[in-house]
Amino acid sequence: MKGVYPDDGQGNPGATAVETYAYDGAHRRIGRTRYPGGTARTERFYHNESWQVVEEESSAGTTQGQYVWDVRYIDAAVLRDFDGDYDPQTGDLGIEDSGLEQRLYYANDANMNVTALVSATDGAVVERYRYDPYGRATVLEGVRDVNGSDTSGVEWQPRMAGNEILYCGYRLDPYTGYYYVRHRYLHPTLGRWMTWDPIGYWDGTNMYALVANRPTTMRDVAGLSASRGCCGPNIKGALETLKHRLEQLTRLNWMNNDSAKETDCRAFLDSGAWEIRELAGPMSASTSTPGCGTPPCNVCVQVDGECHGAYNVNYIFFGLLNRLCGHSRITMAGFIQGHNDLNKKHQRPTQEQIDQQRGWATVGYDWDFSSLPDEGNCGDCALCGKDYRGELTYTWNTSGGWAPAVGFAYEIYHQIVQAMKRRADSGTILPPL
Repeated sequence: MKGVYPDDGQGNPGATAVETYAYDGAHRRIGRTRYPGGTARTERFYHNESWQVVEEESSAGTTQGQYVWDVRYIDAAVLRDFDGDYDPQTGDLGIEDSGLEQRLYYANDANMNVTALVSATDGAVVERYRYDPYGRATVLEGVRDVNGSDTSGVEWQPRMAGNEILYCGYRLDPYTGYYYVRHRYLHPTLGRWMTWDPIGYWDGTNMYALVANRPTTMRDVAGLSASRGCCGPNIKGALETLKHRLEQLTRLNWMNNDSAKETDCRAFLDSGAWEIRELAGPMSASTSTPGCGTPPCNVCVQVDGECHGAYNVNYIFFGLLNRLCGHSRITMAGFIQGHNDLNKKHQRPTQEQIDQQRGWATVGYDWDFSSLPDEGNCGDCALCGKDYRGELTYTWNTSGGWAPAVGFAYEIYHQIVQAMKRRADSGTILPPL
């Protein structure tokens, strides 16, 4: 949308615009010009890489406001510093001589709707808000009666606080009544988008739909593609660190000690005796990587620009252990097939899942990430764009020696591998590794 014009009384746009807008190459709105009394007044908006406005500037080049945003969600505002007295010579909030002297904190509900503005000076509630289902806002004064009831309420309008961040953390234009939501504009009274889907018919024939009309299970933060949620963090760097640490450990422990190597290498073949702990369950990573791993995609992690199931990626560790122990790729494939055959009476994975396990084990064995297995159910999860900040830890049951259950499993695997080798020698085609 480039501008808003009044009706000329005959159903046509008038000659003088109410507002006009300017955008940069990424379609971020960087300017808004109003024409009160026929005089142009321009505001400029400066964004970070997440489309969040961090500063507002007047046409005179003075700072009007600055924002701080939460890491939990892209549209969750934390506070706003602004020039309440319209004097750029007063105020030192943010930086010295910023001209900003008033600070307001945002209170949000679980849907990131702004519910109140709180003064940083005395903690008083300046304004409170309530919304219709699609965002039509009502401003409530900051006071209540003795029963906790609202004392007054009016439909939203520009007030002394000058706040435009409201429903879902979107910015409401005062003179159009539309919410600016990155690539599109939302009409809160009609409950619909005022502009077409910028990706066209790529994900359906309804040009005014959002996430295929499934907002409870899918999301579209940027407005360009629907996803079921945000993938877990990028763990490629953490995997490299784990590999280096494990190679050093085995080099020290197995130096001139074949018995220790044999014991350790038999031990990890027991079911449940090995895993990367952080990949064994949902990878929300809420403490180490805020903003990554939202359900249902919290069972996925990012590896080399793609989102994959954490349980399958775990088999990188299994492949690495097999290489360190000197097993061949055929032997490793036999271990995986044999383990799943032993679980026939319990919960045996599908052949597709087994192929995924073998594929990731091969990635770990060769330590080659140039050709990763299919993404599976994680393919429509959005990448969170952040690296895992923690350290991956692992379980490798090597402390108790060769337990009887481990020995039994190892012998079963050994027999399967020998049978696979005999089939290979006889010319029988082996399953793909």
